[in-house]
Amino acid sequence: MLNIVVVSRRQNDLRSFLEALQADEDVVLEKMEMAADVLEEVQKRPPNLVIIDYHLGDMAPLDLAKDLLKINALVNIAVVSTMNEEDFHEATEGLGLLPRLPSPPLATDGPILLKRLREVSGLS
Repeated sequence: MLNIVVVSRRQNDLRSFLEALQADEDVVLEKMEMAADVLEEVQKRPPNLVIIDYHLGDMAPLDLAKDLLKINALVNIAVVSTMNEEDFHEATEGLGLLPRLPSPPLATDGPILLKRLREVSGLS
């Protein structure tokens, strides 16, 4: 099973992407809106992947990614971002994040992300 946590205030905008993730029978998806909730969850029970939307209310997405990695350096993280690839790479260099997801991600981005997650986790 792949346990995935999505933190976003835009659940409706991400609907097709989230449905594509949930279409995979090995995925258990948990949705959260607050960064503080994700930090608490990762301390208790680290998921296989945390997807951070760039539109958070309580913390900057890259700050959340850094805080998550301080709690558990092995948690995989993907960020939904409006940055172009080059700027995103520059801003996240050294963090070991999965490739940037476009904002908003499309249904077709779901299987691509899951494939990449399985590759980096050795599950493919």
